[in-house]
Amino acid sequence: MNDEHHEKKESKTVEKLKQTWDELDKKIFIPIMGFFLIVIISSIVDPTATKKAYQGVINWLAFNMDWAYIAGACAVILILIWSCFGKTGDIKLGTPDDTPEFSTISWIAMMFGASIGMSILVASVVEPILYFHDSIWVAPEAMGKAEGTLDGIKVGLFHYGFTAWGFYSIAGLAIALPAFRMSRPMTLSIGLYGILKEKSRSSSWGWGTDMLGLIASIGGISSGLGLGILSFVYAFKKYFDIDLTMGGQLGIVIVLSIFFTASAVSGLQRGLKWISNLNIAVFAGLLLFVLMVGPTRHILNTSIQLAGDYLSSFIEMNFFTDASSYKDGEWAQRSWLNWWTVMYWMWFVAYMPFVGGFLARISKGRTIREYVVGSVVFPTIMVWIVFSIFGTTACDVDVAGTVDLYAVSKTNYAGPLYEMVGSLPMGGLFGFLALFSSILFGITTFDSASYFISMQTTKGRLNPSILIRLFWGMTLGVIAVLLIPSGGIQAA
Repeated sequence: MNDEHHEKKESKTVEKLKQTWDELDKKIFIPIMGFFLIVIISSIVDPTATKKAYQGVINWLAFNMDWAYIAGACAVILILIWSCFGKTGDIKLGTPDDTPEFSTISWIAMMFGASIGMSILVASVVEPILYFHDSIWVAPEAMGKAEGTLDGIKVGLFHYGFTAWGFYSIAGLAIALPAFRMSRPMTLSIGLYGILKEKSRSSSWGWGTDMLGLIASIGGISSGLGLGILSFVYAFKKYFDIDLTMGGQLGIVIVLSIFFTASAVSGLQRGLKWISNLNIAVFAGLLLFVLMVGPTRHILNTSIQLAGDYLSSFIEMNFFTDASSYKDGEWAQRSWLNWWTVMYWMWFVAYMPFVGGFLARISKGRTIREYVVGSVVFPTIMVWIVFSIFGTTACDVDVAGTVDLYAVSKTNYAGPLYEMVGSLPMGGLFGFLALFSSILFGITTFDSASYFISMQTTKGRLNPSILIRLFWGMTLGVIAVLLIPSGGIQAA
């Protein structure tokens, strides 16, 4: 009897695996896995050579195609303004009778947590510090001094503001329109529907779009997750005196995967939405704590001036290519622009397919105007709040000499977050809250990323199977850990 039961169980398992395999788009899945197996093996066998290869490609793009990335960023903003405020603004992403699947609050929470939430938690502290110590937007005489702090915070807001979200928004719009209005599969190649029509999926151009988009997405997502892992490494050492080796980092991935599994099994409507709402509540609590016990008046004053400075200089900063920089009578572009702004635009372009595809998935039933405002303006307002509170407090801590956050940033990019929080009253307790928020951001990133990649490798299915989502979640985590020693995170 037991043998018969065991055989039936095995038979069901085999049948389930066969169904999962049949669900996959082999033309996309097999080449993608082959490419990343090569990356994983090279990262293990020779991380130094792998790092050199990564950086060679990234450096060439940053220093030879900088003009294209900057021009593209400007074009994205102009197209979105036209789409939002022109006659197209009233077009609905779906049929006239479709209504939004998620409430506005859950919608914004999901898009924020699924994209750059983990990065913004760290960057809103460390980047104002780095920028006011060294940036082309800070006067030389003000670098490293209190006079340069506001400009440093402004540069951080610029990198994570309208332009970043504009990249994501336009990608999502290109996918959502044909997918929801014309009932086409939600793949990256469907974004070419306006040009190729029915051949957008079957042509070599469509296949190439899906492949390149997935390669860029998996690399960018893994790099973002790797930044979160660096945050965990610093926090575990600071609070538990535990050094997370490669094995420990893989353990973190496994733990995140357990929580991600629970979220994935619960589905998009319950799991990811609930965790995203919880995440925003925890993050808001951390922000409120820093606002209340930190330099409150200075934060409030900075937030007002920061908004004005950012809006008034946005066009100049967006179009800036350092074209008037000369040395010894010849044009010599300063490398800061390439290493920071251009590198950020490259990272966001890599994230475009993933975040854009996920935004498209959760935005059915909204008008183009509502979608653009919701996916660009609202997140930028949230970023402004975060940089105002965390950035001002971090700069105050560094300038006062309470903690040398600039020195900390040189040893671990995520370290200044925990040192800043730790310098405040009850900082130890709320440091754990910062760690908890990082974990929640990690779970939402795992969940949304695996959801998107699973859609792309199953011919655009809106609800891919749990097994495929779990497979991609674990794969992303493993690549993220391996990219740390090979330099992939820095490259991203």
